[in-house]
Amino acid sequence: MVPRSLVALLIAHVSSERLHTNFQLATDERAEADNSELLTDRVSEGSLFVGRFVMKHVLWVKALGNTSASLKHVPLPKDVKERFAQTKELYAGSFGEAWAAYDELNGRSVVLKFFYGTTQTGNRYHLSWAAAVGRKTQTRHLIEAAAECTTAQSLQTYSKDDPIGASRIMQCYEDHVTCDKCIDGFESGISTTGNEVTRSQALYQVLEDCSGDGGQPLSHWIKKTLPQDDYSSRMLMLFKELMEGLRYLTDPEHPMKWIHHDLKPDNIVVKVRNGQEYLKIIDLGGVLWATKSNVQFPAVSTVAYAPSEWFGPESSRVTFNLDAPWSFDMYSAGNILIEMATGVTLLDRYLNTLSSSRLNLIEKGCPPGDQECLWWGTMQAAKAAESSGTAVWGSHTAAEFISKFLYGGDYKDFQKTAASFLEEAKKQGFWEVHVKMFVSDPSVRPTPAEVLETPLMKGVTTHVDPEAAGGAER
Repeated sequence: MVPRSLVALLIAHVSSERLHTNFQLATDERAEADNSELLTDRVSEGSLFVGRFVMKHVLWVKALGNTSASLKHVPLPKDVKERFAQTKELYAGSFGEAWAAYDELNGRSVVLKFFYGTTQTGNRYHLSWAAAVGRKTQTRHLIEAAAECTTAQSLQTYSKDDPIGASRIMQCYEDHVTCDKCIDGFESGISTTGNEVTRSQALYQVLEDCSGDGGQPLSHWIKKTLPQDDYSSRMLMLFKELMEGLRYLTDPEHPMKWIHHDLKPDNIVVKVRNGQEYLKIIDLGGVLWATKSNVQFPAVSTVAYAPSEWFGPESSRVTFNLDAPWSFDMYSAGNILIEMATGVTLLDRYLNTLSSSRLNLIEKGCPPGDQECLWWGTMQAAKAAESSGTAVWGSHTAAEFISKFLYGGDYKDFQKTAASFLEEAKKQGFWEVHVKMFVSDPSVRPTPAEVLETPLMKGVTTHVDPEAAGGAER
């Protein structure tokens, strides 16, 4: 067993850090951060670009309360006030701020995301391209922030073909930031969403309100909902909705296919509207288009939810399997389901299989006090054990051993849920499919469509957010 003090260190890293290869980039960015408190939050959430103001901040603050109360909000521009009603300040950080609002023009609840700079005297102001052009850091931050909106737009390419799947993914309704002509010195230009952007206007985006009436990240939903009697049925409903979203991203009928590449409970939000729950996939900063040129692109992910093939030596690491583009996210999704049912991730389980002698060897190979080296070496050892242990799961006959390892109720609160889930999974042909999500060969992992075809999933009713799609139930 891993010593408890070491477990605490490892789990803190597992739940919050990217791979070691991204560590130096994050370190280099720290010097440019305006606010140390926000920087700490960003690093702990694992953003590759520490300066990026991502949608996740908006949702966490809305669910859990403003953690940066010391920062003043900048009043909304006059033209925005005239269009958006019921505005409520959600968040102020070192580079951006967010407001909940009701869009009277389109009749829907939204989140407004603004960006601002700070004068030498400490006064904050809304950024415009006139203010940002010529300032390298501000320009880069705006381009990075706008990229999340551009990605969200591209992910809606096939929304008319599959409104159900498209409704599971966060939308960016309007981009009032991207303006290549403004960067080049013109007075105005057209953004990715067809909105006019001028050099002098305050830059902002209009995003889908993914939390609704008291929604929250899946990681918090699990803890809050677990004691309730209907937890298991709601858990399966949300998992099916996740499969619907992943099927949409890699549908064989779609010429373009995407990999989210950083699925985890913190990047999934359970939206609540009129008492109904809807799953939303957020934080699109690591999304990849499944093309040959992107196979070895150094995209972000999170250790506990990334498959072992992505964790090998840098020379042989691939970002995803081009022939099975669904496989990366399906591994992550399978791990999320285990965590929802048992409270423990697959990596947590393998960490606890490492012997004291193996841990001692890792520690001896690291410079004294180098916690980063210790963490990285231990992660490699755990992922190597996982890769070896899951290599034959797709055809393994030791069903009881696998069942106990995957679904064991390590935390007392989850024992009832884990036992009932395993019973139903075996009874309805889901157990074998779930196990295959973790096999070391990516091509063996099931597609989202195959998971949805299991009797267990067919018996689960999901709901389509009427604010994001057609509203038909399935």
